[in-house]
Amino acid sequence: MRLYARHATFRRKLFTVAGATGVLGGIGYYHYTTRARVNVVSHDTDDPLIGPGLDAARPTKEPLFNLDRIPHFVAKRFETNAPPNGLLWNIASNIVMGAVGTSSKLFLKAFAPTKVFNREPFLALLDDDNRDRPIITVANHASVLDDPVIWGVIPLRMFCVDRMRWVLGAAEICYTNPISSLFFGLGQVIPTVRGYGIYQPAVDFAIEKANQNSWLHIFPEARVNQQEALLRFKWGVGRIIMESDKCPLVVPMWHTGMSEIRPLDGPPIRLFKPVTIAFGDPIDFQDTLNEWRSGNIDEETARIRITDRIFKNLRELKEKTERMMSDIQSGVKDGEGELRDTSKP
Repeated sequence: MRLYARHATFRRKLFTVAGATGVLGGIGYYHYTTRARVNVVSHDTDDPLIGPGLDAARPTKEPLFNLDRIPHFVAKRFETNAPPNGLLWNIASNIVMGAVGTSSKLFLKAFAPTKVFNREPFLALLDDDNRDRPIITVANHASVLDDPVIWGVIPLRMFCVDRMRWVLGAAEICYTNPISSLFFGLGQVIPTVRGYGIYQPAVDFAIEKANQNSWLHIFPEARVNQQEALLRFKWGVGRIIMESDKCPLVVPMWHTGMSEIRPLDGPPIRLFKPVTIAFGDPIDFQDTLNEWRSGNIDEETARIRITDRIFKNLRELKEKTERMMSDIQSGVKDGEGELRDTSKP
């Protein structure tokens, strides 16, 4: 009888935690998508630390968000040299990331026919026990749902605090109230203020995570772009690479279809739109860092060279992905031509 009572109590607690996670995630998702629906006309700026399109919502160059609005118990976890998170926070973080990761995987399997290219080499890089360098993935930003939905293609074992990515996310969208702040904080979204430039707490924290050989994800366009051409990349990724203790391995990613699933104008979500996700080969910037540290090039030149190389590699991956999709439609099989490691979620 006591054993049955214990099981019943455990089940009630489990359902309570799952229900709370679902409610929290639902509220966070609703707030995130409705906030991100606002369209802003883009204007160029001469500030190289900001880039085009980020000063449109502020006639002056005041930041879009004040970090003091984030509840302290969440904000303190994104401070450099902060103590490790406690057991309860890690459990809650695992629950949130596990629930969101499972939902993303189910969505790509059931509601969005998905084709993945070159995933296995990327997973091998993440799973390498001997890896002593951080990983930075960079991708185009086609919708507000890109992260976390695109991670539905990785195994569920990755959705935990020790293995899941840390992503730089817009604070003025993700961290505007206590509930969404808690949700995105547990989801390892680093609150980033557009307009603060590359010398801001979010980038400092990202560098600290890189020094712990963590996995970072960055959308270098810094905002949703549903046009054909890439926007100019921001320099934050360059600073992270240059100031990390060990040169990160940068893996470009290109995906299509997310702009159809979550367009800027239209319904919150559309189903059964095809999605394509391609992983590129890792980029090693050690040669550029060696030139900079030896004094052969200055800091700005090194940062521009790094950012420009990432831009060109991502653009080339886009073109390669388009060729591979054309080959599939023409009946080319995996292993022929450029098709390698094609798979489903």
